Amino acid sequence: MKGKKRILTVLLLSMLSMLLTACGGKADDTLSKVEGTLEGNTYLMQNIGMKLVLPERFTMLTGDQLDSKTYGMDAANFYRFVAKDDADKQVLTCFVMPVKKFDAKGYLEATAKQMQERKLRDKIGEITERKIGDFSFQTLISESESEGTRMQEYGLVYEVKGWLVCLDYSYPAADADAAQAELDTIVLPTEGAPAA
Repeated sequence: MKGKKRILTVLLLSMLSMLLTACGGKADDTLSKVEGTLEGNTYLMQNIGMKLVLPERFTMLTGDQLDSKTYGMDAANFYRFVAKDDADKQVLTCFVMPVKKFDAKGYLEATAKQMQERKLRDKIGEITERKIGDFSFQTLISESESEGTRMQEYGLVYEVKGWLVCLDYSYPAADADAAQAELDTIVLPTEGAPAA
């Protein structure tokens, strides 16, 4: 029960995106969709040249494993995956959505505003840019208490050819430096990656 409550708290930021994507618009015609495949602990998005390689301590959940009671309505169709570590301390989610009303920075600005208005986080940082390998992400860090543990949530959004690739990484705030550094080994280019 305790792990499920923490996961629900962690996934709130991701679920806000459903609200934010309801506005009209059309994805760039140069890329009809961002395709992905899961092999073990690697999620490969070859057509954008990115792969996400999760450490072995993570369990990857996709499709029917993402029940709506734990992960929210329509989770199986929304998330590409939810990965949680063996200790239930860290959760990384991935979802992809077409650029509609917002670009990457605008999406995070709207998300921060929603978190503030709904009082979902007691600390919300500034939007910054972070380069991981060849990928430039817009990022937002927020914090809150969850079951007596100070948790930090790191939202990363990469905009490519009319699409937003959104990662949401949640971990104990005490582990922030190590968790953020670990992203350099998780987000990698694919071999023969196409130009973004």
